[in-house]
Amino acid sequence: MHNLPGMVGAARPCEDASLTAMRLRVLTDLMADLHAIDRASWLAYPLHGEPVLYVRDGGGERRLAVLGVQDAGGGWSYCWDGGRTASVDGTMRAAHQIAAATR
Repeated sequence: MHNLPGMVGAARPCEDASLTAMRLRVLTDLMADLHAIDRASWLAYPLHGEPVLYVRDGGGERRLAVLGVQDAGGGWSYCWDGGRTASVDGTMRAAHQIAAATR
């Protein structure tokens, strides 16, 4: 994965705005599917950073960070828990995999 969320810093190139918009879209799609399977999540979008989706485990003790990442070929995936990934083309499948990782 070559396009991980950006670094804190000064001005960003124009193309980063479209990448951030896509990252927000894929993460909110996942957020909706997680909600549909009764898994709470929230989106953090820091002032000098990229959005991250957090998913709470069933007991509320652990939170898992999920990133929207673009691969070298331009495809998008979700990345969580030390390198586990799933394509954004299967958002509900990814939601179930992420929910299973937080049990």
